[in-house]
Amino acid sequence: MTKKDKEHKSGYTTAPTEPTKLVEIKDRPKHKSDDPPLRKFDNLEAFESYLKDETWDNEFDYIHAQLVYYPPFVLHECHDDPENNFKPSMTNLNKKFLRNLHHHVDRHLLVEIKRYSGVEYDFGKSVEEHTADGKVKWHFKDESNHGIPEESLHDRKWKLELTVESHSNDSLIVVDLQTVPL
Repeated sequence: MTKKDKEHKSGYTTAPTEPTKLVEIKDRPKHKSDDPPLRKFDNLEAFESYLKDETWDNEFDYIHAQLVYYPPFVLHECHDDPENNFKPSMTNLNKKFLRNLHHHVDRHLLVEIKRYSGVEYDFGKSVEEHTADGKVKWHFKDESNHGIPEESLHDRKWKLELTVESHSNDSLIVVDLQTVPL
């Protein structure tokens, strides 16, 4: 019996549900504070699931999430064991690492954020910042209507701020995503 037959026979599937595109916006829910609570994640799948769940819960404009993870190209290069197989060239001091990271952010991370949040964000060009302590940061911002017609917004305007940070001493990436109601 194949795996597909077993899944069909048992009545469950292992495939995740696909996120839906945000089409209709409801009134803003009441919150105890103006600032959303910080949620921390250590893997990309949990972060994507959180974005999808917040859209389902009508909380897409009240998110503050921080993701700290090894990007897939680092995991591939060190055979899924970054603590033991860490190479000194896998930091932001290496041009190839920065190029791969920028490619990962532009072609994968931003696309996944749009997909799982259900909102058509326009991140535009990033602002790159190099700090004195060896960090490289990319700042993205979207203050538009996010692809939603003005009459469908129900006075729910928000801006998104996204910061991707890389350190010079390891290959961990810190992603800070915050949506702020206006």
